[in-house]
Amino acid sequence: MKTLDILKDLIRIPSFSGQEKEVQLFIQKLLKSQNVKTTLQEGHLSVHLKGKDQTKAFIYNGHVDVVHVGDKSKWLNDPFTPKLVGPKLYGRGSSDMKSGVAAMISTAISLSKKDVLPCDVWFTFVTCEETDGSGTLSFGNWFKKEGHLKKYKNIAAVFAEPTNLKNIHYGHRGNFFIKAKIEGQAGHSARPEKIKAQAILEMNKFITEVDKLNIVWAKKFKKSEFKSPTIVVTSIEAKSESPNKTAEECVAVLDLRTIPNFHDKAFQTVKDVAKKYNVEMPICEQVYEVLFNNKEPKQAISDLMGRDLKKEFHEGLL
Repeated sequence: MKTLDILKDLIRIPSFSGQEKEVQLFIQKLLKSQNVKTTLQEGHLSVHLKGKDQTKAFIYNGHVDVVHVGDKSKWLNDPFTPKLVGPKLYGRGSSDMKSGVAAMISTAISLSKKDVLPCDVWFTFVTCEETDGSGTLSFGNWFKKEGHLKKYKNIAAVFAEPTNLKNIHYGHRGNFFIKAKIEGQAGHSARPEKIKAQAILEMNKFITEVDKLNIVWAKKFKKSEFKSPTIVVTSIEAKSESPNKTAEECVAVLDLRTIPNFHDKAFQTVKDVAKKYNVEMPICEQVYEVLFNNKEPKQAISDLMGRDLKKEFHEGLL
């Protein structure tokens, strides 16, 4: 089965975060038809191919969930009917990241037919990555619990996220999902001068100042190996029982992305701005910190593959 055909079949299966069962069963059935053994763990699917050197492991990771399509009527084509236009395939998840998942499936099938692999190879098909990243975290915890982490002396991983196939990006920024809340004064909208603090307007001041951090950080970390830290407001909500009454409360959700050595500092910077505008930040739904082992990512992968890849990284070949 061609990789493109696998991708088309994956696109045809709606797999919103938390609703990935059908697509996981499809992948499991396809791999089974090719005599590839799978393990299902808390909704996550994995393949373990044993190699000659079982002190080393190479892990491919991909998420099978997709974000919602929004207003379906605004799509030019049905989001779950793959359409090939020139060199591009359109459909929900075609890029992020069922193309990577399809490539992983084809690779797993291909490698499973090899007589000998140089080291152990894992393929992990995880869920809920688009919402909170819990899928990969769950697999990592299981991987450790089963003793695999302790077993290997060298581990490298490739996340099959889209990068235009121009180079391999190493590492991933950390992040905080922040829920910010501000309370204001409810009052009649016909007398705005009598209202001491309108929650929506006060939240707008906070958001405006927080957004300026993107410019500051872009300049400060211009030469960083990672993309500079960013913070984006992803939703905002305020309700009033009447159209002529100001809201007593306004809540916003922000996605803060961080880089090594600027994880806690970035969060503290946002907290300082929040304090200035009396904004509470009671909930931080998920925290993922950027961590490195005692080796640089380039060197870790070079060690695993048994050759010096620094030049290829530098030239953008990997």
